[in-house]
Amino acid sequence: MIDLDDKYDLKVPSMLQKISAIIFLGFVSCLSGFSQTYNRPTNNELQPYEFQMSDSTFDQYTLLSPFHINGVQPGSTIPSNLMILDENGYVVWYYSQLGILYTDFKFDSLINAFFTFTTESGFTSSALIDTNFEFIDSLNTVNSVDIDPHDFISFQNGNYLLMGVKDSVFDLSNFSFSGMQGDTNTHVVCNILQEFSSSNQLVWEWNSCDELHPTESYTDAFGYNAAGFDYAHINSVKEFDEHSVIISFRHLNSVVNVNRNTGSVNWRLGGMQSDFTFTNDSGFSGQHDAQVNNGLITLFDNGNMSSNPQTSRAVSYQLDTVNWTANLVDEFVRQPITYGMAMGSYSLSHSFQSVNYGLIYRPSPNVVYLNDQQNEIGSLVFADSVMSYRADLFHPEFDFHRPDIECVEIGGNQFLQVEGDYSEYTWSSGETSKEIIPVINQEYQVWVKKGIGKVGSYPVIYTEDYCLTNSTHEVELAIKSKELEYIVDVYGRIIEKPVIGSFYIYIYDDGSVEKKVFYP
Repeated sequence: MIDLDDKYDLKVPSMLQKISAIIFLGFVSCLSGFSQTYNRPTNNELQPYEFQMSDSTFDQYTLLSPFHINGVQPGSTIPSNLMILDENGYVVWYYSQLGILYTDFKFDSLINAFFTFTTESGFTSSALIDTNFEFIDSLNTVNSVDIDPHDFISFQNGNYLLMGVKDSVFDLSNFSFSGMQGDTNTHVVCNILQEFSSSNQLVWEWNSCDELHPTESYTDAFGYNAAGFDYAHINSVKEFDEHSVIISFRHLNSVVNVNRNTGSVNWRLGGMQSDFTFTNDSGFSGQHDAQVNNGLITLFDNGNMSSNPQTSRAVSYQLDTVNWTANLVDEFVRQPITYGMAMGSYSLSHSFQSVNYGLIYRPSPNVVYLNDQQNEIGSLVFADSVMSYRADLFHPEFDFHRPDIECVEIGGNQFLQVEGDYSEYTWSSGETSKEIIPVINQEYQVWVKKGIGKVGSYPVIYTEDYCLTNSTHEVELAIKSKELEYIVDVYGRIIEKPVIGSFYIYIYDDGSVEKKVFYP
């Protein structure tokens, strides 16, 4: 149930877990003439991207889950990733597996662990990952409730909450939805909250269909379908205080505060039954990622129902529950006007912010970075048709233990080598060996096994004098018979099928190197 599902038809209850795959099939690339410079090293498991940052004090890491809009189709070779960028925009850790779609990826400081949802072959599950990037546990909903891959939270009391969906049949024949008569047997998608104790015992369950009626849905924007009416569409939950949570319902244009003791609605911000009057703003629509930050309600306003030109923005509201008013404290509206029709997030960490526009195509950035004055200081642009459901900022309090790249001399030749020994090596240049022959003026990064994924080295730009200014280790060669390990060209690329008469570099198992023309 990713946020493009205002476009899908939900036919039967069993389809609820297949939404993440279905919704992507109808979207294709819409821009192809924009020339983009990918300025950070990647490999064939990572989506290429361009990162820009003008503020040297920026010290935040970014959590992303990029995927190609058609990347969940059977047979696709383009993976979805879990990706962490360091403060300079380099991939410090990632996990990638073909056929799996990753959505919400966050670091939860209360449990000191990462969390993500995974969808494979229509089945959605979750994963808790520790700071050594080892798998901890999979958390799932109960009572025949299908898990909803939009958000996960832990509470101050040690409990945690998952979201789910469940089908319920409503007689809506007495109501009209955008000129369409409601059906007597409308299959309504009810949004479920399930709170669990630290021992995974269900302690509270809440059903949106008990408190929020389908007639509150903005069907002009998000549609009505009797076979599967996703009338509310939950996409985030956050702890408001020890007794309540705030829930973002995209198709209601509303953020709802629910009492965790009674299950009753305390108030609605926005929507057809808003308890608040907006004093200096017209409100939001199709919103995502409602949070509580420094006493304010912050969210990403997709602006699906905004006037032309449709505009997405990041907003903060101060709520007055005495006079029942909502005051717009600040907003970020990017210039030129930028519109993300679905997904997206607004993350605040220390004195920096990130605005993720979700479903958006280049040349518009998927993520922009702001300082505390809400000035744009950086941006992240993926390849065409690649986007991330969220982009969360965090400042790690642990060490990633990134490997270093060092110079070594083997047989009188300079190599770049990974410090330490690992089971796997994945270089940005394509090699999979411990050491490589570098090319002048190229930037290199290597990833090695770290937990379930791979941790990235610090980047290296190899110049003519690089090994003169960095310590070089000479590897002594033992006198023994040698065997050819592999052949590379002058660019350091491994050659599987050498061409007769071409010049290559021969790498032997004793570490020696020989340059010669290939003849069988």
